[in-house]
Amino acid sequence: MQSTTIEWCVSKDGSPGFTWNPSTGCLGPGGTVDSPKRCQGCYAASIQARWGKTDLARGFMPEFHEGRLTEPARRRKPTAIFTCSMADLWGDWVPAKWIRAVLKVALECERHTFIFLTKNPKRYIGFGPFPHNVWIGATTRTQQEYSRAADALAEVEAAVRFVSVEPMLGRLYDLHRATPPGSGRPGWKPDWVIIGDLTRSGRPLGKAKDEWVSALTADARRHKIPVFHKDSLEARGFTSRELPGGRHA
Repeated sequence: MQSTTIEWCVSKDGSPGFTWNPSTGCLGPGGTVDSPKRCQGCYAASIQARWGKTDLARGFMPEFHEGRLTEPARRRKPTAIFTCSMADLWGDWVPAKWIRAVLKVALECERHTFIFLTKNPKRYIGFGPFPHNVWIGATTRTQQEYSRAADALAEVEAAVRFVSVEPMLGRLYDLHRATPPGSGRPGWKPDWVIIGDLTRSGRPLGKAKDEWVSALTADARRHKIPVFHKDSLEARGFTSRELPGGRHA
């Protein structure tokens, strides 16, 4: 584990959180071992390549690092832990035993908060309900992607279910998801929304239009959902730093 500068990964006492990578690598949405699909601008693959730990021509091959499973237990101070920042633990290619091993650590280390993020939130279904110290999130870029993610997140029990709209590539204006008539289930909305622009080498590219960010922020406010604007939006005046539970970064 190592301390992180990811601005939304903040421990309860306000100190920076940590990243923990018992798994690394990603085949991309719809990718396979024989035909990996790398997402445009994947920072994790680029970092691994820079360290000489992966060959981008071959793909960002998934690996499991069993020796890292003991790392959270060795940290006594309660900490926010962004889990598998260098992987997508919830990709369809990931063996279920890898996921169960990581969740077992989260269950045993209940003093920490384990934060998961995926482009494949339907994989969460079948592993819940999650321990009280687990937050589950989905990366979405447009209203269409959000709708698919919301359908999956609504099916799973967790203390915090959130969406990271980064990079924001289209208008996303409706966070409330109605349920089918007669289903007996209430409507659903996320517990937290993160919004960010597309960046390159740390520089925002301005792909997230101001009116898109404003509309999504307003919709979140309407539904009393905390909003976190990433640093990539700060220069344009979007500075909300809200965290779940009424906290601020």
